[in-house]
Amino acid sequence: MKSRKLLITLAVIFVLANAADILFTWYALRAGGTELNPIMAFVIGSGWLRAVALKVALPAVIALVLVRLRRRAMLAVLAGTFTLITGWNLAGLLFF
Repeated sequence: MKSRKLLITLAVIFVLANAADILFTWYALRAGGTELNPIMAFVIGSGWLRAVALKVALPAVIALVLVRLRRRAMLAVLAGTFTLITGWNLAGLLFF
């Protein structure tokens, strides 16, 4: 049971970090910044609703598949990576 809780916790962190990332991107763009990821720049250019849907739905589907397959290490890597990216983006908003 502990393993299942850990999988779900990692999945939630991964999805929330992606949701925070799109929020911070929105703030940065409003402040005159630019999106450096060419794929997300294209998606954002086609509309914010699509960008938010992609940035939340795609990680949610990936997380669900990885939970179902019990891929704890992969979820840990994704959760950690996107938490670091989101933290870096937040630091950029606050201090630069």
